[in-house]
Amino acid sequence: MKYLLFVFTLFTLLVGCSKINTSISALGEQDNHGGYVVKWEIYPEINESLEQDSILEIYASKNDIVFPSTPIKRVNVNKYIAVIEKADSLGYSFFKLKFGDTYSDVFSNRFFELNEIVNFRDIGGYKTTDNREVRWRKIFRSGDLANATEKDKQDINKLNIKTIVDFRSKESQVLRKDIIETPNRYELYAATMASDSVKKEVLLNRFLRGDAIIFMQDTYEDVLLNRTEEYRNFFDILTNEDNYPVLIHCSLGKDQSAIAAYFLLRALGVASEIAEDDYMLSNIGIDKSKIVVGAEGMTELQQEAFTMLTKTDISYLKYGLACIRKNEGSIDDYMTNQLGLTKEKREKLKDILLY
Repeated sequence: MKYLLFVFTLFTLLVGCSKINTSISALGEQDNHGGYVVKWEIYPEINESLEQDSILEIYASKNDIVFPSTPIKRVNVNKYIAVIEKADSLGYSFFKLKFGDTYSDVFSNRFFELNEIVNFRDIGGYKTTDNREVRWRKIFRSGDLANATEKDKQDINKLNIKTIVDFRSKESQVLRKDIIETPNRYELYAATMASDSVKKEVLLNRFLRGDAIIFMQDTYEDVLLNRTEEYRNFFDILTNEDNYPVLIHCSLGKDQSAIAAYFLLRALGVASEIAEDDYMLSNIGIDKSKIVVGAEGMTELQQEAFTMLTKTDISYLKYGLACIRKNEGSIDDYMTNQLGLTKEKREKLKDILLY
């Protein structure tokens, strides 16, 4: 009994003496008026008896590296959300939080609400397995830019994008020409069939739900096994620091450009689960009312087919990755041998794209 009591006392002392590091996870969302909504979580949770006196400080900057020493706002940490009006944001784009002696990582808004461009978002902010972070405002991804309004153009111009990489088919790039101008433009034909041609087949009742699923599987197999040269060229583009910021896009920003983003995040050391989460965010970024005109007049079978073509389904990516393993043995070997992502190239990308 004395021995058990000694062990229990020693365990209690060890637990009591061990220090649990505080961590802050945060995200920002920009509203339609130019203000921001900031949300956060603290781990471990704050003791209820201390909540009333616990202040969280919000710092803001126009630069993702240098922040002023004075916070833009102080709030109770247990609010878990704060609104920064446009008048208070002063054009700031980057934020970090401080609670006690702990700072959050730098964060910004991921999604951009544009009038006629779907799925426009920043792929910064993700943590790597060695605890670094992908830089914000370096690489963006979206659907096609053919219908951009003047307001869309103004909002995109504010991002100072230097390079556009278009992964659509040659037919799509001719039929739906990008109207956003940048110093550099690369046309990498990673898609083989124009999206308008597929829509036509659906409306003619030649393309049902099962056909759509098979089409998407075939698309991923074709892109991943037969379009590797286009992706090699893409990663070569990214190794030139003069090309940044870069915008990559395909028709909806969920397939060919999503594959590019997925392997880029993997090359930077982001865990596969997080890269898959980014892939799935297209279900939030795609407003189907903007891409399927007259959907209310479609038959049920047509709507089912369109749903399978426009949704982001992790099974499509998993199927493509299974094809890679069957042909190459491993994802890492594929990235090295087929995409040209050598150790040296990955280090170069990390130097450019990680904090």
